[in-house]
Amino acid sequence: MSDSLDVLILRYLDGTAGPEDVRRLDERLRSDKEARHALVVAAAQDVQLKQILAGGAISKNLQFPNRSPWRSRAVAAAAVLIVGLGLGLLLNRYPAPLASGSYTVVGGGEIERGSVVATSEGNGTITLGNYCRVRMETNSTIKVEGKKYAEQVFLQQGTVLCEADRGVGEFRVRTTIGTVYVTGTKFTVQMPNEEGGSDMFDKRMVVQVLAGAVLVNGAWGTTALRAGEEASLPPPETMIGDIVANLDLPADTQKKMGRTLSASRVAELRASYRAEMRGDLFDAARSKLQSTMPKIMPDKVSPKVRAIRSKKRAGPPSKADIARIRMASQKRARKIMMNVLHETADELTGEAMKDDRLIAWLLAKTVRAKLPGEKIAAFDTAVKEAGASDREPDYITRAEAAIEDTIKSYDPDITGIIDLETGKVIVSDEELGVPLKDDALAERIARTLNGKLADLGIDAEKMKPITPMLTNVEIEGARANYCIAVRARLFEAARKKQVTALPEKMPTIVQSKVMAIRTRVRAGGPPAPAEIARIQGAVMKKTRAIMMHNLHDTADAVAVKVVKDEKLVTAYIASAIKEKLPEDKKAELDAALQKAGITGDESPYIAEIEGRIELAIETHDPDLAGIVSPVTGKVIVEDNG
Repeated sequence: MSDSLDVLILRYLDGTAGPEDVRRLDERLRSDKEARHALVVAAAQDVQLKQILAGGAISKNLQFPNRSPWRSRAVAAAAVLIVGLGLGLLLNRYPAPLASGSYTVVGGGEIERGSVVATSEGNGTITLGNYCRVRMETNSTIKVEGKKYAEQVFLQQGTVLCEADRGVGEFRVRTTIGTVYVTGTKFTVQMPNEEGGSDMFDKRMVVQVLAGAVLVNGAWGTTALRAGEEASLPPPETMIGDIVANLDLPADTQKKMGRTLSASRVAELRASYRAEMRGDLFDAARSKLQSTMPKIMPDKVSPKVRAIRSKKRAGPPSKADIARIRMASQKRARKIMMNVLHETADELTGEAMKDDRLIAWLLAKTVRAKLPGEKIAAFDTAVKEAGASDREPDYITRAEAAIEDTIKSYDPDITGIIDLETGKVIVSDEELGVPLKDDALAERIARTLNGKLADLGIDAEKMKPITPMLTNVEIEGARANYCIAVRARLFEAARKKQVTALPEKMPTIVQSKVMAIRTRVRAGGPPAPAEIARIQGAVMKKTRAIMMHNLHDTADAVAVKVVKDEKLVTAYIASAIKEKLPEDKKAELDAALQKAGITGDESPYIAEIEGRIELAIETHDPDLAGIVSPVTGKVIVEDNG
């Protein structure tokens, strides 16, 4: 065996052989029996090749002379080669295309290069060169192209899931939009059905990498994708760039537009818009939750309570019991719904970021603001014809609908709230998180209000509907209702403070931490803007869950303080009493309460909760694990949304 053949075999078994090496080795194996034997001998050293080829015609008579051992990784690679593609080589045959599943060869005949293969109601799989597998989804059409060790298919429409083995040959998927180049990976390519397509967004390809990496090349340039990444091509910035290029702009303006639509600028804009979009979707979902839950939850809880108490002949619950039931059931529902809010916002934001029409509209809006006035009309017309549009309202509507559907389908759990054996309300203050049963406090509030009402000279007849409102049980129920109402206001104040303070303070906190790492490892200056955007996005994603729990915990803690505030609770109960008083007596009661310092002013507690949130943000230590390498200082977080 010549030195040249030795080198070719070693490269092949090491997985370092290029297409030219594979071609030369293939020619030698086809024409030289001793070369074929040499390949088998080389692969067999230090492994039981007889077991790998057990039962095969070749393995029965092979004798393996003693030779110096090859590296273990070469032997392993050779074993795979012999079992897979190698048999075809050794038998002087390159595998013909094979097909399985539900498929049709257009025009009939066997599948060969040049054949057009289609699926309609099922999936079909085409195997090429014994190292490429192309799974065609329903309603897909491909044309088999390529050559030995350079397999290729042309995807006309539909979706294909492709897998190519490493170290064997090349594989490409070609479309009218671009070509996907691989040497060993697993990915999907989708081409929408262009029939009836009315704009440029109906003529695109979507590539998703499941394992390995690919290069996608087209008129727009080259896009590299790694495992877990997905791209819709050509990218929206290319489409908007083409429109701008046709506006006959002055050279300096055209250059400015090029910078605006550069990869780094677009990446920053996308990152900023992602955060903004998610915030809008979360706010829309949360607002729908706040407006819908109080309407729907009583209709869900009350029938359950009535059914249990009717069965046990326990009678209807008191107002205080109803308040406790409402508070407990909403507290449980809130924990569940909060996860739904985040999941809904995350899911729809992910969809929105893949929506080419929406992203193109965003880019167009940015470009439009920098165009000369006389070019705007032509630009707007071209953008509209291209199909770019503001679809954010659609996502907002979907977020609201998703939350409403979730609440409607939610089955409240009243275990531990109502005793199934007696029908009594058994939920404790500990589960509610608020000490509502406080007879001493209730008696003081009752004395204060009774005294103020007596000073107004209200006759006994008009006091009849008011007196029951000042019993200990009713005051307990009023405190529960007040806690629900004031907690909502406190949470909203805390959320607003967090929404404004987090973007202001977190960048500084994160930047200082990143720079501390990079200084320690001598990694150079600060990260690039695109890297900073990735760091910020990843940190905010980690921080959001922590801060949301902090929001709830803080709102609960301050709400507990509010319902212990005798003056505030007195003012809240007085507001309900006033509804039953004549107009002139309402003003007198207000004046009497004002004189006693009972105003219902919650502003100190609002200020307190805002201060707590701000302090929590300032003292938060962001977790950079998996975002910035503590060893090299490099940004390692994946840009996966």
